[in-house]
Amino acid sequence: MTQTVPTRCYTHLTTGLHERFGEDPGNLLIDAGFTCPNRDGKKARGGCTFCDLDPARTQRQAEPENAIREQVRRQIEASDLQPNAPRNFIASFQPFSNTYAPLEILRQSYEAVLDEPRIAALMVSTRSDCVTRSVCNLLASYRSRVPVWLELGLHTTNQATLDRMNRHERVEDFAEACGDAREVGLNVTAHILFGLPEDDRETNLRTVAYAVVCGATDLKIHNRLLDRSASDAPLPREIEMASPDYKQCISRICDALEIIPAEITIHPFSEHSSSNDDAVMVEHHVVAEMQRRGSVQGCKAMIECG
Repeated sequence: MTQTVPTRCYTHLTTGLHERFGEDPGNLLIDAGFTCPNRDGKKARGGCTFCDLDPARTQRQAEPENAIREQVRRQIEASDLQPNAPRNFIASFQPFSNTYAPLEILRQSYEAVLDEPRIAALMVSTRSDCVTRSVCNLLASYRSRVPVWLELGLHTTNQATLDRMNRHERVEDFAEACGDAREVGLNVTAHILFGLPEDDRETNLRTVAYAVVCGATDLKIHNRLLDRSASDAPLPREIEMASPDYKQCISRICDALEIIPAEITIHPFSEHSSSNDDAVMVEHHVVAEMQRRGSVQGCKAMIECG
């Protein structure tokens, strides 16, 4: 049986979606066939250390809009066969960099999804250096139809760690992309990774504070120890060895929640875990630790983020 998570101690994405739609929308994972400048040679090849390196997907081409519509149809049909199936769905463009294509290809891809009347929100994940004002304007044009989130991979403000991860991206790229997106009213989710080499507690909290100062409306905090199943490729040994143990992972997340202003929405901490029940348990442990501390999200925001 699916467990629910008490979330009054922090601003949980699921709670906000339920209030907006009267239910928890289903999530459709859309693979539009895009690649990344860190894979196709524009900046580098091979991708980041946590990237999906399936050889069958090395040479990628944008999916035709009909193929994207077929992905949507198949996933909705499968969902409708389940008990308590949702009426509404979030279309989540996740694999690789989903703004890295000519503008007209992007338009066709997004609109192929939005043509489905049961799509209630759009989430687009990408690299910060793949965001232009034209892309932001395109995404903003859909705000009259559905809520739109742009997810940017910040990961860490430690440039040395980014370099070791083979990111080929500057920390400052996030600030520029976030600013452009917020100017046109987009929700911006900062994707942050804890448990990376050379990143201690202070670095993690600085990264969270940086995302807040840059204007992120949402935070997605993952820990590489909790999300080792996120990639088919094994993590480098030094990353595994640098990861704190489970209790420290939970404690670090709670430390972050305490300095994040209460109006910022928090996304699931372990969405790539091996099962939904595992992800729910992580959130239960976070809530339990916050309750043990007597803490709520933002209780130290003025002290450490101000």
